[in-house]
Amino acid sequence: MKLFATAKPRRYQHVLIYADERRDRLAALEARIRHQLGLPPKEENDKEKGKENEQ
Repeated sequence: MKLFATAKPRRYQHVLIYADERRDRLAALEARIRHQLGLPPKEENDKEKGKENEQ
């Protein structure tokens, strides 16, 4: 019987608030695939350009 056992502290887990590593990994993956397939690089404002073309 452990009469004076101390509880182990919780592990520290730092979660970044302002950085989205998953989004960065997905963007790098998409850029690499586009390069391998010979497609032009995706521009940041593709959605906005699509809206302008529809009008």
